[in-house]
Amino acid sequence: MIGDTAGSSQPPRRLWSLPQHRLKSHQPIITYMSTEDTRDQEAQADHPGSDIKATHEQGSLGTSDAETRQLEVLEQRKRTLGLEHADTILASADLASIYDAQGRWDEAEVLQLAVLEQRRRTLGIEHQDTIAAVAQLATTYSNQGRWSDAEKLRLEVFEQRKKSLGLGHPDTVSAAADLATVYSNQCRWDEAEKLQLEVLNQQKKLLGEEHAEYIAAASNLAATYSEKEQWDKAEKLQQEVLDLSKRVLGMDLPGTLTAAENLGGIYRDQGKWAEAEVLELEVLEGRRRTLGTEHPDTIAAAGNLAVTYTAQEKWEQSEELLVTTLDISIKVLGGQHPTTEDLQCNMLIMYQKWDDAQKAEALLASEFEGTWL
Repeated sequence: MIGDTAGSSQPPRRLWSLPQHRLKSHQPIITYMSTEDTRDQEAQADHPGSDIKATHEQGSLGTSDAETRQLEVLEQRKRTLGLEHADTILASADLASIYDAQGRWDEAEVLQLAVLEQRRRTLGIEHQDTIAAVAQLATTYSNQGRWSDAEKLRLEVFEQRKKSLGLGHPDTVSAAADLATVYSNQCRWDEAEKLQLEVLNQQKKLLGEEHAEYIAAASNLAATYSEKEQWDKAEKLQQEVLDLSKRVLGMDLPGTLTAAENLGGIYRDQGKWAEAEVLELEVLEGRRRTLGTEHPDTIAAAGNLAVTYTAQEKWEQSEELLVTTLDISIKVLGGQHPTTEDLQCNMLIMYQKWDDAQKAEALLASEFEGTWL
């Protein structure tokens, strides 16, 4: 499965900025939700004694209510079934998933380590439930930014999947994608590219070009090409992603807007400001329609467009957009939020490039006086 960018728990993506009069790229990478991470939910069908599907109930109950109920289930199973029973272990894994959803990584890790140890002891290292536990723990390590630890586990999952299922199995392909994501976060672009190419080819065979997982795989590979400054490859592949997203999903869905945003970033890195502007206008209008003017992603989209206006010396348009967006960012995110600080920095640089010393000085004065900060 592919994680939907809408409703993601990740922080808002940072703005493009103009430090030292050049654009800095923060190319978003669409990340995968591991197939193994959902295996515990599916496994409940194999356990007739299971009286709750906590991870399914998070959406309807909310994570706090789901946590309370799942804690009750876990304690009940410990009393009636014992610590080593499969249903008790499953209940622990479900509770860990709830902690993951709440961003309580340390508590999730403690439970996941216990689940993994129990499954290795009772089921063996090659059992599918054991591999699922490894993958779940790897996800928590990734969420904690512990990329070396995540890499070891993702590699273990990938090797086990290859051994038991073969290279062409969907779960093996998913494991390869997860490992490639870890490599990307470690800036190991050559290793990421090698895996991403294989993932893309396998997804094309298994699912076809119009499936969401193929589109996400293509976007990840395009992002890697961009990081390696292979602009022709990046632009061509990201254009394919955008075209497919528009055809399959429609323009206003988050995945399509992200695809347009990513292609705009590739244009920016090449100094193709006019092409970037067209896409950024589409993204900003789409974000406003679907999320409203005060959503963090809308604020970021407006800030990015303002940067492109500045690069093209469209001073009035840049100033108008930055002033409006900065006010919204201060109201919604606060004066010291990274996005707000980026907007202030971009506005200052815009005034400096515009050669408007008076407004630049007024901006700096307002910061020191605490008007904005």
